[in-house]
Amino acid sequence: MSADHSAIASDSEQKVFEIAPGALLATSGWKPVSDFQEARAREFARAFNTTDVRLIAKALEEETARAIEVLCGVLLSLPSLHDKVIRALAGELMMHSCALAGRTADGSLGYVTQAYKFKEGRAVCEYGEYFGSQRQIFVSSGEPAQALANDPTIWTGEPVWVVRHFLSTLKRVCPTIGGPDQIAVIDRCGTRWITTPQAKSSALEALTSATAFFGGTATFAASVSGPYVQVGSAGLVLADNFSSPNSTVTVNSSGVSISKPSGPSLQLTSLGVAIRQGSLSGVNEVDITASGVSIYGPSGSVSQVAIQSSGISILGGGRSVVLDSSGATIYSVAGSTSDPYVSVSPSLVTIGGLSASGVHYSVNAGAGFVSVTSPTYPSALAQIIVNASGVAQLDLTTQSGNSIIVSTTLSGSASAGGAALPVSPVGFWGLTINGTLYKIPYYA
Repeated sequence: MSADHSAIASDSEQKVFEIAPGALLATSGWKPVSDFQEARAREFARAFNTTDVRLIAKALEEETARAIEVLCGVLLSLPSLHDKVIRALAGELMMHSCALAGRTADGSLGYVTQAYKFKEGRAVCEYGEYFGSQRQIFVSSGEPAQALANDPTIWTGEPVWVVRHFLSTLKRVCPTIGGPDQIAVIDRCGTRWITTPQAKSSALEALTSATAFFGGTATFAASVSGPYVQVGSAGLVLADNFSSPNSTVTVNSSGVSISKPSGPSLQLTSLGVAIRQGSLSGVNEVDITASGVSIYGPSGSVSQVAIQSSGISILGGGRSVVLDSSGATIYSVAGSTSDPYVSVSPSLVTIGGLSASGVHYSVNAGAGFVSVTSPTYPSALAQIIVNASGVAQLDLTTQSGNSIIVSTTLSGSASAGGAALPVSPVGFWGLTINGTLYKIPYYA
């Protein structure tokens, strides 16, 4: 139908479908609901492995009612509705109807009818069926068909002729009925088409180009319960169904967002890319920006990996690791640069104490010494030095500046001192005390 329901918009829509061998579905009403019924009826026939039209109709009834309720909810939100739509939403006119023709599980041939009205916010189905041997006719067009009820030929004429007579009469008196006849027969020989439905034409075949401008929001959907596309002031939204929550793709001036209910999401904005496992920001998330890459774990910022031009930082389990141009540092307390810690640079390894007053251990590969210091007494120092000549030295300095230096330098003579000792010691051990070198002889 056209948008104002005044004329036929397309004559090529198929209205009768063979949903299973020997089972036909004919719909009359809203196309999204018709498409939904066709798809679900086929699915029910496959799922139940049946051609029983009574069983398929019962399964289809509840879901069709929900689909119509969703459709009516959308229609009620729209302005300037056609009078027929307003009357249907008020429950005065039929909203949708369908018939399933075929056999039941016991082989009885007949049909099931479903006529839906929208009453007090609910879709109500008027169910009917006939599996008798006498002629009975179901017509969904209402008043235009009543004039044919008194024509005796419809009760005595050949069935296909009667159907053609109905269709030709209704087309003449009702502007909303048209298109090629679609007639199928089910008998003891099976199903056969009297007039084959025309194939649905592609939208690309019907339009070479189309441009539309509108205010408000436009929604495009294949069915009232399936996926849809919505265009409005908020941007472009693609969703997998009309229910909430649903999976969506949103495109607007802010960027692109892809989300799944209680599941992962992807956001592309001018600031960068955010990939999130759940709904909480900064939890199980990866952020990519001009500054670098940040990876957040289940505990948020306390379990994080940050990759930036200045280096890499890793936080987790209350600890942190920093890798930058100066080297690598491991901190015992995440986010803290105080003791205790371990720092490694190209020429120096430093181990910080367990507290602010704890000692620091430093290994200087370039100068060839190991130092032990204390932040509380910065002048106090203990060093072990090995120089380029292979001489080892122990340097002990107190906070007041007094020092003792013990060196492995050996000497064969001494210039002062005396004792009742052998004339010739094996050698002398050098000991520097407060800057003065003393030689201690040693003997074999």
